[in-house]
Amino acid sequence: MYRRPTLLLLLGDIIYIDHPNDFSFDGAAYLRRYRQLWSDAVYASMRRHVPMVAAFDDHEFVNNFDAPTEQSDLFRPALAAWRAYIGR
Repeated sequence: MYRRPTLLLLLGDIIYIDHPNDFSFDGAAYLRRYRQLWSDAVYASMRRHVPMVAAFDDHEFVNNFDAPTEQSDLFRPALAAWRAYIGR
């Protein structure tokens, strides 16, 4: 029997900005990765029909990212993209 999911829980690794072919860590690169994910038909349908709770981890910024104050040039545009697509 099919049951509709009651919650979409995203626990990091939503986008992999640190992919080997993607070394431009600017605002456009972060927004492009979220736009690619959001344009996926299955993923878009899930987001429309199921409440979502999300948390980011290092891959939303850069691999092994752990110092937002020291690396603010990476943190600010990545967080802006996160807020534009994920919110809150």
